[in-house]
Amino acid sequence: MNMHEIERRFLVTATVEEIKDRLLSDYPKRKLYVPHLIVQSYIPDSGSLSMRVRQITTGPGETGYFLTVKRRETAVTSVEIEHPITREVYAKYATLSDHEPIRKLRHRDLYGEFTVDKYLNPKLDGLLKAEIELNHEDEWFSKPWWLGEEVTGQKEYTDFYLAQQLRYPV
Repeated sequence: MNMHEIERRFLVTATVEEIKDRLLSDYPKRKLYVPHLIVQSYIPDSGSLSMRVRQITTGPGETGYFLTVKRRETAVTSVEIEHPITREVYAKYATLSDHEPIRKLRHRDLYGEFTVDKYLNPKLDGLLKAEIELNHEDEWFSKPWWLGEEVTGQKEYTDFYLAQQLRYPV
């Protein structure tokens, strides 16, 4: 199954706690979802595709495993194919990686359609990045107060590039 993924990425200018506090003061009955822990590793390749395995923990005893192949088409659009895999297959693929797994907390439903990822690896220094998925590249969306510089298309803010910062010593 081919899926076009259209997303824009931004740096975040506030802490997750500040965003939650303001959101709950503005909308006291708003339900906030428990953040998901994502652990992902990229498998080295020699072409234009990136391949990763991902473990997503959404709650106690609720963990899923996925294999994703992605090819960038434009700065905003990529083709992404993702399939569920078993824990054993995940573990086997993860050993092929040449870097420390990226660890991040994904916060959903903070403001509309945005997700906010807080990176937990010490080398990534608590990076906060927001993403919004769109139906087309020039779709309009409302920008929340905490949204900072747009980094869509800047390779140094892709998870693939961040993973290279976590490479094991040779």
